[in-house]
Amino acid sequence: MAVTQWSAALGQWMLNRLEPERALHQRAALPRRLKTMVEDARAFAREVAPLVEHADRSHEESTPFAKEILARAGKRGLLTQFIPRWAGGDGWLRDTQRFGHLPMLEVIEALAETSPGLATLIGAHYLGAMPILLSFDLAQARRLLAPLCARSRQGEVAICAFAITEPEAGSDVEDEVGARTARLRTTARKVAGGYRLSGRKCFISGGNLAQLITVFATLDPQRGTQAWTCFAVRRDSPGVEISHVEDKMGQRVSPTAEILFDDVFVPETHRVGAECNGWRLNRLTLDTSRPLVGALALGGARRVLDHVLEHLHRRGDLGQRDVAHEVAELIGRYAAAHALTRRAAERFPPLPDLSAMAKFVATDTAMYIASRALDLVGVEAASASEVERLYRDIRLTQIYEGTNEINRFAVFERTVQGRPLSWPQFV
Repeated sequence: MAVTQWSAALGQWMLNRLEPERALHQRAALPRRLKTMVEDARAFAREVAPLVEHADRSHEESTPFAKEILARAGKRGLLTQFIPRWAGGDGWLRDTQRFGHLPMLEVIEALAETSPGLATLIGAHYLGAMPILLSFDLAQARRLLAPLCARSRQGEVAICAFAITEPEAGSDVEDEVGARTARLRTTARKVAGGYRLSGRKCFISGGNLAQLITVFATLDPQRGTQAWTCFAVRRDSPGVEISHVEDKMGQRVSPTAEILFDDVFVPETHRVGAECNGWRLNRLTLDTSRPLVGALALGGARRVLDHVLEHLHRRGDLGQRDVAHEVAELIGRYAAAHALTRRAAERFPPLPDLSAMAKFVATDTAMYIASRALDLVGVEAASASEVERLYRDIRLTQIYEGTNEINRFAVFERTVQGRPLSWPQFV
């Protein structure tokens, strides 16, 4: 009898654990420390929301607003929390080993709920630092990044930027599909004590604000990706010039610059990784960052969904069956894309195909949600509103980190073309 009662009690306990209301509030098993980081990021985003709005509506350069946000972010630890302690930051390597880049994904998504442009402004710093960290030269990483971390904590604007895109080399240099025929025009030639860099990089997020820029150049244009090499270039080096800052449709709080390199001397100690290892570093960096871009887009889409539900509730339209179906469709698409980005971010090292799919599925889904939101909310959203700004911000996520078209082609080529048709083994 006692056994029967114990079994019944155990069964009831397990049934209680399966209540839908409990499941709705359960997130990934991140420790309290990491969950607090996400809540801090969300609170910070709300705090600087007026600056984001001013930057978006400014008819002049938005850089002053970006500088103020970065200064505040540095003091709050948002620019050092994912730099490992061995490189001068506040992050723990064991978190990456256990959770992959899921904590960073959660923080980026939390920032993007207020502004995808804000998430890009802060995320671009980590993108710029990533080749240095992924080269796993611990001494170099500490030498290059620790001073930036220290200055950032003091409220100075001390960030990194990632420079690969050129006027004649865009998404085709961000995946092997196009890189086979693409040619970098930025060159590096060996000289005594280091290298001389010459060329032009464009559409560099945070390029006009960064103190350290990871630049990809070729040692021999005829050798294609086999000659790519990465360099950490200080922005104040002689020969580095910010030629102009782009006037963008969206994400205006995150400045995007064109940078000229005129025979810039780079010491050998600032070469990131081995000579001709640049392509590998580029691929590993982008495979890591693409799920984060997906989360960035979905953060904006989540805020759009909130606006739609609030508006439809005020208007009394949620009782209409066609509206209910439409809203359920948007929520379902969001949930599916969200699960895919989290799955991709948990993998370390990243899986290239899974990262590419997470990027194009999530950003296309976010754009679909934003577009349908304009239809559902109507003229109110088409005017100067937060939904309208989020729509413009989300659009860029389909373009950077490799356009969605080239990401799709890369997935097809690596998983289907030239192979027996079978479901890829990564889900």
